[in-house]
Amino acid sequence: MLARLAVGDLILSIRCRFLRVLILTLFLPRGCLQNVSVSPHPRDQCFQDNELCDLPAPTKLVVSFGGRRLQCNEVVSRDDAMDVPEVCYVDAKESQPYLLIMIDPDAPFPCAPPDVTMEHILHYVVIVTGIKGVLVPERNMLNYHPPAPPRGIHRYQFYLFPWEESHIPDLDYNSPSQRSGFNLTVFENANKLRQPVAVFQFRSLHHVSIYLYSLLLLVSFLLFEAIVGLTGYVASCIQ
Repeated sequence: MLARLAVGDLILSIRCRFLRVLILTLFLPRGCLQNVSVSPHPRDQCFQDNELCDLPAPTKLVVSFGGRRLQCNEVVSRDDAMDVPEVCYVDAKESQPYLLIMIDPDAPFPCAPPDVTMEHILHYVVIVTGIKGVLVPERNMLNYHPPAPPRGIHRYQFYLFPWEESHIPDLDYNSPSQRSGFNLTVFENANKLRQPVAVFQFRSLHHVSIYLYSLLLLVSFLLFEAIVGLTGYVASCIQ
């Protein structure tokens, strides 16, 4: 009898823990628990070139998401970078057109072995105009695509180039449905671009959505309940 009571208390305790974690996960304010980050695998924790932030030149762009200004090389969650970034360039000439691009240079994943071809992913191409330091989008060539690193921690880099208003950027074969395989050097040469006048970089870590995490918790809870029910049924049949 005592053993049965102890088992019953244990089952009740596990049920309460499951339900408490599930409720907290689902109903905490978004700002308290946005996502569950997955730490990079040790083989992904290799050296990454951060010269865009470390070197004094070129000038650093001011990049914000949802009104929050980022620090250069800051780690940003995917949920916080879903919307189109607001970009400022303090030295922008009034009504001067610029070309702004954003790339992921770490695809398919950082520290890939030599037999894996590294390629840039094109995330954003837009012609902008400088108005009081703010880069106002004038013509989207490739709509903004938020970071979605499949593995490890990826860099997301912005480059700002002076642009001739009458010229249309040559994106080669890149399009909204084909963003991989982009090559920054080839792009610069094809469009006869000078050195970028301003740059920026943030990083983003692969993460599991909190909603997926909640679903996994719910499935685990239902599986636990099924096992408890089946165990009780077998025990009653034996008796």
